[in-house]
Amino acid sequence: MKLVIISFTFPPKAGVGGRRWAKFAKWFRKKGHDVVVLTSLSKQGGSPWSSDIEDFKENIISVEQPLLPSIISSIPKTFLQKVKYHIALFLMMKMENGNYYDASVGWSKFLRPHLKELRSSGYTHVVASGGPFHYLLAISEICKELNLRFVSDFRDPWTNNKTSFGYSELSAKRLIVEQQKEAVVIGNSDAVISVAQPMTDYFQSFGNEKKFHTIINGYDSDEVSSLVSGTSMKLRLVFVGTLYNKALQHVHAFRDALDLIENIEQFEIHFYGEMTEQARSTLESSSAVRIHGTVPVSKARDAIAMADLCMLFLTDDLTYSFSTKFCEYVAASKPILVISQAGITGDYVEEHRIGCHSLPDAQAISRSLNDIHSERKQVGAGYDKFDSSEFNLERLADMYLDILENA
Repeated sequence: MKLVIISFTFPPKAGVGGRRWAKFAKWFRKKGHDVVVLTSLSKQGGSPWSSDIEDFKENIISVEQPLLPSIISSIPKTFLQKVKYHIALFLMMKMENGNYYDASVGWSKFLRPHLKELRSSGYTHVVASGGPFHYLLAISEICKELNLRFVSDFRDPWTNNKTSFGYSELSAKRLIVEQQKEAVVIGNSDAVISVAQPMTDYFQSFGNEKKFHTIINGYDSDEVSSLVSGTSMKLRLVFVGTLYNKALQHVHAFRDALDLIENIEQFEIHFYGEMTEQARSTLESSSAVRIHGTVPVSKARDAIAMADLCMLFLTDDLTYSFSTKFCEYVAASKPILVISQAGITGDYVEEHRIGCHSLPDAQAISRSLNDIHSERKQVGAGYDKFDSSEFNLERLADMYLDILENA
């Protein structure tokens, strides 16, 4: 198959949004398919998943971004940056009737010549991943024009997104515009693939159930063998990944829970990855917590391997999330503590006895941590019989390719 993947974020550009497709692109190529990636132009490096694309850098095309969305996609720090940001935001609000925070507004005009050239070179399928989402509308129409099979892939919810991309703050009028775009994209798609079943259920409300599929995130089996193991006299808790601002109230509850634990000196708690300054200042106030920031993949992997318990903080609208970090915890057979409202993920870890779930309040979290400490050997006991193959990326890549071939 000659396949074009369009992912706004992709290594070497930093950002967790490129992780899913860095992995799938790697496995598609390993299975003999011809893959080209179109991604937004990056002047920055440092993505921790850059190693996934080492052997096909020549197949990654960095495409220019429009100026205005680029300006408002980063947090301004200096006075001049703030002035430019507010001017760009004002102009975006005038130019875009829907979500003016969408970083892909106007990007499709830069993608069009690349798609025309690739079509003439025999490429037949396009997978476009969101968010951001705006560019999917134009790409779906370009694909119809060029007779390309078009598959829309959703790493995140679109118009029912309450966590990111600014959708929770849109006016009713602007949200309707976004919903209209979403409906057109779904109608133009030969297949629609979501990262979680509740997202697929939502898209199925648009009709034609046969074209909707769920392909979850997974772990890379190539990396599992490199995991090391270790032990600690203390109960070692580890979080690896991005700590989202919408989960800040859960972070506060976790911090308050630590004050309720009498033997807190028996706990050692490590956070690796990105977080807001608010989250950092909250967590740093506990002597049991160590914050390491963003680290290389190898160090993050070693941190997971050395953990007694790995943590997930899920926002209230994503309690069904099986994130990549969840999959990596599973790959390392590490017990998982899910801190969230009731939902699919918490139920899953308890049903399979590979961890436990706690509601996001201080009393509940402290009880969970005390129970884990006193029954340390029992937490995660279900791994002895747990089959993690449903999260294996090689298997998921086969499922994805089967959908593409039949789209």
